[in-house]
Amino acid sequence: GFKQFVHSMGKFGKAFVGEIINPK
Repeated sequence: GFKQFVHSMGKFGKAFVGEIINPK
């Protein structure tokens, strides 16, 4: 549901920010 959507968006956001801060 909505909670799961928010959770996956949070995971995606963290990965995205992580790539900006610490690119591979």
